[in-house]
Amino acid sequence: MLHVFKLISGEDIFAWVRDENETGFVVEDPCTVLFNPTSGILLKLWMSLAEDNVTYLPKSNILSDLGKANELAAVSYTHLTLPTN
Repeated sequence: MLHVFKLISGEDIFAWVRDENETGFVVEDPCTVLFNPTSGILLKLWMSLAEDNVTYLPKSNILSDLGKANELAAVSYTHLTLPTN
């Protein structure tokens, strides 16, 4: 399920939750939200320079798990993370 997280750093992260345990989440294809005055709200791959698209997000770094993303965020996220072959 696509989740929205608010991190203690102030970032909003959208990511597929692959697994969850008592200390954190294993997330896939995390994206961050950027605000641009001319373009509006944009999603950017959070780990765009990494080879692997899966990471561990400790609960100690999460201010709030906002739960399931709304439909608009899900559509934008899907377009961003689809492979371009």
